[in-house]
Amino acid sequence: MTKMNRQWNCLSPEEQRLLASFAAFRGFVNTGWALIRAYLAELRRFKSFRHLPKEKLPRLLAYAVQCGWLSRCDPFPETEMVQFNPNFYLFLQQQYQQLFDERERLQVKKAFVRYYDWMGNNLYQMLTESDVAEHPSDLKIVALEYANLRHALQLSLALRFNFNFILLPLNAWLEATGQHPLWQKIIASMLAPWESLPENRRSFDIWHGLTHLYDTLGATCLRNRAFAEAEHWFRLAIETYFKGKQDEVYPAAHGGLAQNLASALSYQEKWKESEAVYGQILEIGERHGHEETIATYYLNYGSSKIHQGKQAEAVPLLKIAVEKNKARGDTHAVGLSSLHLGSAHAALSAYDEAWECFELAMGCFEQLSYAHLQAEVTDALVNMLLKQRNFEAVKKAAKKSLTWHILHEKPFHLALIYQALGVACIGLAEWDEGCDYFSQAARLFQKTG
Repeated sequence: MTKMNRQWNCLSPEEQRLLASFAAFRGFVNTGWALIRAYLAELRRFKSFRHLPKEKLPRLLAYAVQCGWLSRCDPFPETEMVQFNPNFYLFLQQQYQQLFDERERLQVKKAFVRYYDWMGNNLYQMLTESDVAEHPSDLKIVALEYANLRHALQLSLALRFNFNFILLPLNAWLEATGQHPLWQKIIASMLAPWESLPENRRSFDIWHGLTHLYDTLGATCLRNRAFAEAEHWFRLAIETYFKGKQDEVYPAAHGGLAQNLASALSYQEKWKESEAVYGQILEIGERHGHEETIATYYLNYGSSKIHQGKQAEAVPLLKIAVEKNKARGDTHAVGLSSLHLGSAHAALSAYDEAWECFELAMGCFEQLSYAHLQAEVTDALVNMLLKQRNFEAVKKAAKKSLTWHILHEKPFHLALIYQALGVACIGLAEWDEGCDYFSQAARLFQKTG
């Protein structure tokens, strides 16, 4: 008998079952009591697990650490994250097979998926409610949960459970870490088992899941600037939305899908088609009294007008977007609407109005601690100051933006700021300094293609 067997046999049968119920986890487990209690609550839905001695779990975890089965995760001791010893992990899988029958193993899988449906939403909020550039530890925590999320995703597909809240933190994490090809591969691999089902055998949840996957693939293509492919996926998402009769349960969701399609069309400069889709979006929002859809319509349609060079038409649309988002109390959307409205005013040489918009946008993003959007406001301000030939102010604002772009390794944006600094220096007859900035800009433009 091995040492691990002897240590395991010191536990009561119920204690062994309690530890074996964690066999669904992959690599790491966050043993914070609130989180563990949530997982045990999912297990205790099933009669077989209602008598697990949950009050003994803190002592059992301490025993597992003492035995070397688990080890504390050094970078995040405050999270109570623990890591499985590889040998113990294999041992635990054997115990899971021996101690639970087939029905109980299925129940453990269901509890694990439901737990990560809840946990995934918490992880997603952690990533999106703060600027991950300012809180890199949030990304690292999700990285530790990556294997658990992937496993929960695979199980949810096999069990035909809703996976949206499991998918969200994976999406946010892979986007934040720039792993777009991996994200696209994950989504594509998820399609096959559900697309292979005949349409007459697809449940509402499967139709809903397919719609979400198609929409997610479209969003990934949009980020990768594959606009025609994005259009294909968004159109398929809308078609699936109606085939699955999701409009009867989630009528306003059509607005969000249409917003994405309109964006893909606008990026391809298919203006007539995008105009038609934007008209549908407003009609959907007004028909269902969905203020978020209406406010987003004015923001996105106004932004589309800017891309068309129709700033005068963009201004009234974006003014409505600002007011509607203020009424909704959406600080992030107010900031974005104000940023775009400021850019439109600046293009029309309405500089006082532009200043007011940029100040409002900056205030919103400072309140939210969104440093990357604060940098976007500063970049827009630099462009306006250049147009005004206020070269001293350009240098001051550009150097502030420069610090952020260097820190977060944004070479293309960095090149634009160096170029602006070069123009400002030449305007101030600071020839040598101007040439140095232009040289740095040229090297970065060449590097980024």
